[in-house]
Amino acid sequence: MCTACNSNCQTCVTSALNCLTCASNRFLSNNSCSKCDANCLTCQNSATECTACARGLSLKNSACSACHPSCETCNDVYSYSCLTCEDTKYLSGSFCMDCQAPCHSCASSSKCLSCLNNQLLYQGTCLDSCPEGFYSIPGEQHCLPCDTACLTCDNPDSCT
Repeated sequence: MCTACNSNCQTCVTSALNCLTCASNRFLSNNSCSKCDANCLTCQNSATECTACARGLSLKNSACSACHPSCETCNDVYSYSCLTCEDTKYLSGSFCMDCQAPCHSCASSSKCLSCLNNQLLYQGTCLDSCPEGFYSIPGEQHCLPCDTACLTCDNPDSCT
């Protein structure tokens, strides 16, 4: 007769508590699975011997430490070497730099991904209104091209 393993075990043998492998965020010790430390995404041998870290932390010598505050994720060796940045910053080399107004989010110092203050995104730049040959949809903050037959338009279906 088969019985379900304990929720801490991924696989078990003989009894529900005799673990062979563990569920995620757990480590195996004496056929029992225990939870990894909160800083560890995964661990082995003990709760604090991390093999991967939670978001915002970097792994060094099996321990997790905080990334530099500007980083969303960072290099496993250097906590100040950013891999990704929060939305209002962009990655420049290994550093997170602030997006400059009027950008809300950006890919670089000169390319916006979204705009502040109801401005409209057009080819990486924030504008007060769309250029000729483009229109915007109310509530959306970007410029869309008019039909190729139109010089100007208010929507994709009619020229003005």
